[in-house]
Amino acid sequence: MAITFLDLNNPVNMGSNESIIPNLGALYIVAALENEGYEVDYRDYQVSEFYNDLKIDSIVKFAEKSGDIILVCCMAYMLPLVLLAMQRIKKLNPEKQIILGGVGPTGVAARLIEEFDYIDIVVKGEGEITIVQLIDALKIKDVYRKNEALKKVAGIVFRDLDSKVVDNPERERIRDLDSIAFPAYNAIDVTKYNEFGLITGRGCAFKCKFCDIHGLWRDKYFQRSLENVIEELNIIVKEYGIKQIRIWDDTFTLSNKRVMEFCKRVKEEKLDFQWSCFGRVNLVNESLLETMANSGCNGIFYGLESGSEEILEKVDKKINIDSMIRAIETTLNYMKVKGHLIWGFPFESCEDLYKTIYLYNYLKGKIDISISQLWPYPTSPLYKEYKHLIKFDPSLGTFDKILPFKENELGDKEEVLRLVARYGDIFTQFYYYHTDNFMDRYMMIKNLYTITE
Repeated sequence: MAITFLDLNNPVNMGSNESIIPNLGALYIVAALENEGYEVDYRDYQVSEFYNDLKIDSIVKFAEKSGDIILVCCMAYMLPLVLLAMQRIKKLNPEKQIILGGVGPTGVAARLIEEFDYIDIVVKGEGEITIVQLIDALKIKDVYRKNEALKKVAGIVFRDLDSKVVDNPERERIRDLDSIAFPAYNAIDVTKYNEFGLITGRGCAFKCKFCDIHGLWRDKYFQRSLENVIEELNIIVKEYGIKQIRIWDDTFTLSNKRVMEFCKRVKEEKLDFQWSCFGRVNLVNESLLETMANSGCNGIFYGLESGSEEILEKVDKKINIDSMIRAIETTLNYMKVKGHLIWGFPFESCEDLYKTIYLYNYLKGKIDISISQLWPYPTSPLYKEYKHLIKFDPSLGTFDKILPFKENELGDKEEVLRLVARYGDIFTQFYYYHTDNFMDRYMMIKNLYTITE
């Protein structure tokens, strides 16, 4: 069985200074399959000739000469475009099995199988164990035995022989992360990327109500041993010569002791590279930041979310503005800081947003600060409570920022818009929480962009 993996996670460069980074999630899946003797034709759209091209036909061409099984990984914002492309691919090749996975499809897996008959299977959550069991089941030639085998694969949604949607139980989280094979770096040309990623733990110990991470990983947070992490770093730094690494852990600074030991091991191993990470303003101190900087850390990202204490409390962020400012000022003594703010909470007042804009203006010039509209993530606690408020209006401009179609792609854009408008519970990332004061807040943000531009 020939397997082709289409990685559509990063199809466009949203900013001129963005890095080209391999998709570790996809490469973990490739490694899991290769370890079981399967050959995988891995294709990364962001380093292909089609990069920055959102045409459906381009994705179809990208998939030409693919195998019997097509694995597709994508983020939520790419999902409608991916579905339209898969529909054409399936029409041209009805015998091919199309399997979706990744962050985008996971939260709406059952709905995808219910509504789009050209998608055969959706993998939910962690895929390293699931994908091997799934491919093993698909190898079975007898259709009845194959059907029964698929019903035993935890973490997938598919249609049985009677076209009934089967939503299998969720798979237990992988506790021993050291047991997972390193990403399949052999599957890529490392010279095409200007930064690499590293994952030392999966999940998040916090439960911010607007975020999809907790909904995706549940309440379990597991870490790799530092021995295992250092072993991988030796490969990507010394063998592949990578000089810039981004640590993707949702909260790398959760344990000061662990980060201190990580920094110590990096220096002991004489690993010459620069790195950045995600942190929380309430989980850093001067000693930690100095140690991180001395081991090569040149940047940290803080999710600041809001300038309103009331909003921070309602979303269970567990930080306050004073600690936020102090942490940022201390961090700037040692490394660059990126921060992100959100507007569009369903319980946000104009006064709350004014405070967020005030914070934005205060930090602008000091750090790399951005502000964006809240997406109603389907796996977030906030969505479950306020999903009755979601509304889609492409004229507000958010759609064009998420998917920046070019002039020669407007026909494809119209197809995507129709799909998004029809299935609001599937493509929630293009929607917003509509409240009585939404347009007032929208104009506040629009004026902010006008001033800053």
